[in-house]
Amino acid sequence: MHLLFEHYKNIDNYFKQRIMLLGVKGDWVHCEIIFDELDNLRASSWGSKGTDFEKWENIKKPNLFEIYMLPSENWREVYQFMKNHEGTPYDKLGVIGMVYGIAVQHKNSKFCSEICYEAIKNHVSLPIPSVRPSSVSPLQLRRWIINSGVKRVPSSALNK
Repeated sequence: MHLLFEHYKNIDNYFKQRIMLLGVKGDWVHCEIIFDELDNLRASSWGSKGTDFEKWENIKKPNLFEIYMLPSENWREVYQFMKNHEGTPYDKLGVIGMVYGIAVQHKNSKFCSEICYEAIKNHVSLPIPSVRPSSVSPLQLRRWIINSGVKRVPSSALNK
């Protein structure tokens, strides 16, 4: 099981790049959990469709992604957590709240770092802070993962 972070420069639209960069206050604007146990199935919450699974696609610009190997003893629980939230709408209002540091969240919606944080915090043994999930940005989650000693792996390691 891995955690992937996407760099804002991977977004094709320049205007959207800038909004994302300013919004999350850092270079890493999206995250997702990758289940190498399931042929690298990806799980996250995407703005276009909410929480869902996608098949793995080879990373075309590996320098615009970072991948960290997570402890995998509970990967089934993480997968089930994501499966239980499948179809949950993307939390646009929650993202705005995360950006401005205010507690705004719809109970039945999630954004990428919120759902990834919850899955990891609840099912992976890592010393990351306990905070309101809707306040977690991809950049914060990345820092906590790095600070907990998780090592980065080459993104080419997942390309098949």
